[in-house]
Amino acid sequence: MRDIKQLFTASAMLIGTTIGAGFLAIPYVVSQSGFFVGLFYLVFLGLVILYLNLALGEIGLRTQGQHQLTGYAQRYLGKWGKRLMFFSMIFGIYAAILAYLTGVGNSLSYLFFNSIQYSLFFGILIWIILSFFVFHGLEWLKKGMAYGSLIILILIVIFSFSYFSEVDYSNLTTFDSSSIFLPFGVIFFAYLGFSAMPEIQKSLFRKEYLLRRALILGVFVSFLVYSLFTLVMVGAYGISVQEISTFSLGIIVIFLGVITMCTSYFALSVALKDMFSLDYQISKFNSWLVTTLVPLILFLIVNSTKIFSFSEIVSLGGSISGGIAAILILLMLPRSKHAGNRKPEYSIWTSSWILGLLCLIFILGIVYEIFAFLV
Repeated sequence: MRDIKQLFTASAMLIGTTIGAGFLAIPYVVSQSGFFVGLFYLVFLGLVILYLNLALGEIGLRTQGQHQLTGYAQRYLGKWGKRLMFFSMIFGIYAAILAYLTGVGNSLSYLFFNSIQYSLFFGILIWIILSFFVFHGLEWLKKGMAYGSLIILILIVIFSFSYFSEVDYSNLTTFDSSSIFLPFGVIFFAYLGFSAMPEIQKSLFRKEYLLRRALILGVFVSFLVYSLFTLVMVGAYGISVQEISTFSLGIIVIFLGVITMCTSYFALSVALKDMFSLDYQISKFNSWLVTTLVPLILFLIVNSTKIFSFSEIVSLGGSISGGIAAILILLMLPRSKHAGNRKPEYSIWTSSWILGLLCLIFILGIVYEIFAFLV
């Protein structure tokens, strides 16, 4: 019974980290390219992210002591690896938190006033509340992930049954070749949960044999949630799906979006705070201060200048940050198999051609996203 509880907690942490702002942006980009194009990306990138999560889990199991991703990168790739992973985490987490503040601010403003006019006020308010929770660390995170993820799954089931009759299957057969690559960055971002891995492993102390099952379950549930939500949204609204898709729906689903973004905010902020304190020896208070103040400043700048849209923040964060982190994980995996100082509870199969092909995909994804944004 205790194994089931710990398995649920670990999976809930991954699900809570994974299902965030990207969850709300997927229907919009999929509606632009076509549902079956989006479904391909959901399946393909889901399998890729599962492999990467299992690889990162194995790296952690082969390494004694507690480390954040930058610590693993330094051990197996050296200083250059640590610097690149640091940039990836900083860029990705701040982009994600910025997206969450933007999304939550817009959602709460729309929920209470049927307008995004008060997004700045609600963004700052939610920042204050979440910053308080982040200060209290892992225990707050674990409780928030477990209960938040359970609420998400229940609401998704209710939503699917309630709106499935609204699906117009002609909306699922559209296709636009000019937007065929559009869903890549958003969907990849939506699957990202690398930063939660150290906290997941902490929660499974002396139960490390549950890690593989927790990762598989977490990715599978995320895939089901994304697929169901996208099917219903694109099927019901077609190309008229809004950029923050829950705006097309009622109070319950807007509230669902707020919950998903808040739980992800917890996980990412705690991971960043721990990286500053554990791997860079910054005091816990100063780590918390840097973790929380920078997103607030970025949020104020973006709101005043309108230089990025919600989907652009999500897509850039996924392609650049996720792509760099994925490449580094793929480079670390074979080295950890030879230089690790602990026997892992599981080991995944790998080969040089698979690692090379995946690295090439992520490099092309980064180049395309930067080019698309500049153009």
